[in-house]
Formats: sequence, structure tokens, C-alpha cells
Amino acid sequence: YAIKHEIDLDLESASEDILLIAPTGRASRRMQQVMNMKAMTIHRALGYNYEGVFYYNDSIQLPHKLIIIDEASMIDIFLAENLFKAIPKGTQVVIVGDEDQLPSVGPGQVLADIIQSEIVPVIHLKEIHRQAKNSNIISLAQKVNNQAVTSYDYESQSDIKFMRKKSDEITDVIIKTIDQALDAGYQLKDDIQVLIPMYKGQVGIDAVNLALQSRYTNMGGKKITYGDKVFAVGDKVIQLQNNPEKGIMNGDIGIIKDISKDPDDKDLLYIDFDDHIVTFQKDALDDLNLAYAISIHKSQGSEYKVVIMPLVRAYSRMLRKELLYTGITRTKTHLTLVGDLDLIEQASRVLNESRQTSLATWLNSELEETIQDIDTISPYDFM
Repeated sequence: YAIKHEIDLDLESASEDILLIAPTGRASRRMQQVMNMKAMTIHRALGYNYEGVFYYNDSIQLPHKLIIIDEASMIDIFLAENLFKAIPKGTQVVIVGDEDQLPSVGPGQVLADIIQSEIVPVIHLKEIHRQAKNSNIISLAQKVNNQAVTSYDYESQSDIKFMRKKSDEITDVIIKTIDQALDAGYQLKDDIQVLIPMYKGQVGIDAVNLALQSRYTNMGGKKITYGDKVFAVGDKVIQLQNNPEKGIMNGDIGIIKDISKDPDDKDLLYIDFDDHIVTFQKDALDDLNLAYAISIHKSQGSEYKVVIMPLVRAYSRMLRKELLYTGITRTKTHLTLVGDLDLIEQASRVLNESRQTSLATWLNSELEETIQDIDTISPYDFM
């Protein structure tokens, strides 16, 4: 962030004093790429173990002088409590996030409450780096966020395509769009992602994943069946639970590189999570799912060059402004919206149910005396 905003910090010499963290593995890796410094998940930074205990806490605190937290909208109140009590007094903290995205899966709305409390300096970043400055994707996202979408906005452009299709036509359109992206040089694992709100139904995550697996994976090669799931070599998969013992976290995406048997004739899967090979035994496959299509919630903290979002009436009850906005803003280069396009305008006018939280009130009442001199501090003192 200092690099992007031309703030003069000697990050290399100070790297041991700086901690870069994010809620998910993919978000932390993107942070690492942007900053050219080591970044990690919040759970890993706090020393989360397989027993569900954090090493760092209010007794043993983090040793860093500056902590930068990215994708803070994803942090629920429980994780926030464990994180902030492990940060000693005097440590500078920068919290980065988009309060207009989906709130955390767990309880609370930590980022929004901190901003609304008005007890800490807030900088609103207006220059967008993910997409080009003249991006139509940005324009659509802003219209959704401002509840200003109309049917007149559904005109395809160079970076965004609107396709009005019936439900039984959508999967074929998804495959055709992916084929075109592959022909253009995009990679299925890292560049292309289908985002869907629901798992069940004709155009749900499960059905679309099976169709895309059949299309893009050699099902005649090595494969393993686990319940109603089939995994094959070459499949794109997603980890569904945190597993600190294996060094992988909820939302991490990998590719199955091999399937074999151990000396006891038990099946083993070898999965490449960004050059980190993890071995799975068959009884751990509950934590895996195909990832050609994933939920919009699971996509938070990630970005993709090509995003395809189906829109069907079957999951219209789940579509909200925040969900649609989050999906659209995952896109870097090309977005395809296919299905019932009327749902775009409808969803943009439906807000998530308001969460009843007391964090902002508590911050104001408990910390007001501590930050009386906050107006004398420059926001850049926190960077």
C-alpha cells in the first residue's frame, strides 16, 4: 500500500517489524505479491493450532511495530477479539477493507463498526487499481453499490458482457465463455472463475462443477470416489475448512496433481496449493470440493481476470446488493453476466438485513479518553 501510494518507507530493512495479514490464504498471497513482502493469514500469524488455540493472546503478544490487516470486512467479532488482544499497546495498525462488500460469515460487522465509530482516522481510497481506470466493470459496480442500475445499463462492452438466457441454456454459455478465455491464453486455475450464490439447483455450484469437470478434466485417468464426490487428477479444488496442520486455510484453491495408494493400500491425493503440495487421505475429503464454480462468499479476498456470474430466479432470494457488488468487484479484466438480467437491478435494490451490533457504541464509550489527541495524528503515521 505504501508502494502504491508512493509513501517513502524502507520496507526491506523494517520487514521484521512489519506484519502483513489477511483473513484468507488467497488474500494474504495477493497482499504478498503486491507488497513484495511476506504475508500470512490471521490464523497463522496468531499461531492457531489444530486444537483451535491461538499461541499469541493477551499474555503472549505479537512482537511487531506495524501491522497491516487487509480484507477486514471478512473478519468476524470472534477473530477480531483474538487478533486485537494479541496486539500490544504502541503497535501501529492499518486496517484495509471495503465496507460495501459482504459482511463476515460469522457474527459482527467489525470493519463497518470501526469506521462508523469515528474514533480512528479513516482514509477513503478513490483510485482503483484492480481494473483499468475507464473500466465498465467499475461503472457497473458503482451503480450496483449506489442502487442506480437500470435495464439501459445492460449493453455489452469490451470488458463486460450481458447475455440474457434461460436457465437450461446457462451452463452451455459458461462452457463457451471459458473455452473462449482459454483460447485467449487465460488459465483455468488462476485466471477464470465462475461465481454462484447457491450450491443446489440446475445452475447451482454442484451441478455446474460437475459439468465443467466433465468438460475440462480427463475422467478416464486416475480418480477417486468419495460419497457422491468424484475427484480426478487435474481437477481444480477448494479447501473448505482451516487446516493449520497442513498449512492450508478455508478458501485455498489447488490442483490435484496425483492420486496413488500408500503401503496399506489407502488412497492418497496430492494437491498443489500454489506450489505447496499437500497430501490428503480419503477420510479428509469432506474438506474438499470442486472449484470450477465457487460461492461468492468463498471468492472474497480474491481477484480473477475472467469472472462468469450466472443469474437465475432459483436463487433470487439470496441475491442482495452486497453479494452482487462483491462478485462484480472480484473481476480484473472481463466479466460475463448470464441469465435473467432483470435480477441485476432487482438485487441492487435489496440490502442485507441490518446486523444488531454494539461494537461502535462500545468503542466510543470505552476508548474516547484514550484517543483524545487523535486529531493531532496524521493518517500516514499509521502506515
